[in-house]
Amino acid sequence: MALPASVQAEGRKPRAYGVAFGLFPGDATFAVVVERAPDVAGAPDLASVERFHVPPGSPTWVDHTAAQGAAYHYRFAHVRAGYQDGRFTPWFFARPDILPPTLPVIPPEPNLDFDLYVDPVGGAVWLVVNGSPRVHSVRWEVTLDGTFASSGSGVAVNTDDEGDAEIATGVIATPASEVSATVTFYEGPDGTGAILGTLRRRVRHDGALVADPTLDEDNGSLGIVPG
Repeated sequence: MALPASVQAEGRKPRAYGVAFGLFPGDATFAVVVERAPDVAGAPDLASVERFHVPPGSPTWVDHTAAQGAAYHYRFAHVRAGYQDGRFTPWFFARPDILPPTLPVIPPEPNLDFDLYVDPVGGAVWLVVNGSPRVHSVRWEVTLDGTFASSGSGVAVNTDDEGDAEIATGVIATPASEVSATVTFYEGPDGTGAILGTLRRRVRHDGALVADPTLDEDNGSLGIVPG
């Protein structure tokens, strides 16, 4: 006769509840700060944000303090003494669940990339998201001179011969302006499933496109267990 799920051969043991994340920072020498906010009507309660610090070299972080039956939103950023804090990823929704005895390995996605283009004539801002077999959707946000300009989600407006997604952002940049774009890559459709990574690019537009790769930021890959 099979034992009930809550009973093991050596006796009854309490089940561990929580939310587990796989963390693969873009720079492994940086720590990761995690912010958690309770869910209120489908959105994070920004008045009740809690912070957790994950030291470098920690591929898995488990939120054991998450209350059973509750719902939360999480986001992540790079931090390191002597450096400006990194940009946060978008909020990621999760519910605590029974954790497996052994957490599965969540592999990082090393092939994420996108390019940010500004039309030197009309100033239209385009994203070209490089294809990856694991990526099924993206979410993006564009700022102009540090001010939010536009955001969106989904897949390509049209696709080139190499499988890259070409996305018109609806933003028009003026000469001498700085354009910043953040793209988050998801394993599932419509911004669901594991966050495979978050990348940020900034370019300066002075009548012609001038890219400064030193302004790029890579938040690496994130996964979630149980999903």
